[in-house]
Amino acid sequence: MTGLQALAAFTETARSGSFAAAARALGLSPSAVAKSVQRFEQDVGLRLFHRTTRQVSLTADGHELFARSERIIEEIDALRAQAEGVRGEPAGRLRLDVPSTLGRLVPVWKNQASSTPFAPAASIKRRCASTA
Repeated sequence: MTGLQALAAFTETARSGSFAAAARALGLSPSAVAKSVQRFEQDVGLRLFHRTTRQVSLTADGHELFARSERIIEEIDALRAQAEGVRGEPAGRLRLDVPSTLGRLVPVWKNQASSTPFAPAASIKRRCASTA
C-alpha cells in the first residue's frame, strides 16, 4: 500500500474501531488493513492504537494524528469530486455519417438521444448526400 492508502486504512480503522469494519469499508481484507496500519505506525514511529483481541482504540498520539488525517482524507475526497466536476458529462455535437439504408434507424436514435440524461437537447437531422 502507498502512504496515502496506509493513511486511509488508519483513518477508517480509527473511525470504525475495528480492522474488520475498516476492511469492509475499504474493500480489503482485515489482515491487509492491519498490516497497513502496522507499517504506518512504523513509518511515523508512533504507536497509534491499543489493540486487544476484540477491539482497537486510539492512543493519545493516535487521537492527534486521527484529527489531522480526517481533514487530509476529506480534502482528497473534495479534490476528487472537483476533478470529476471538471471532467463533467459529455458535451458537444456528435455527428454520425451512415449509409442512407440505415435511415430507417433515425427514429430509434432520436428516441435514444432524448432518453439520454446528459443530452436533453439532442437532435438528429437526416441529410441525404449525393454521390455523383
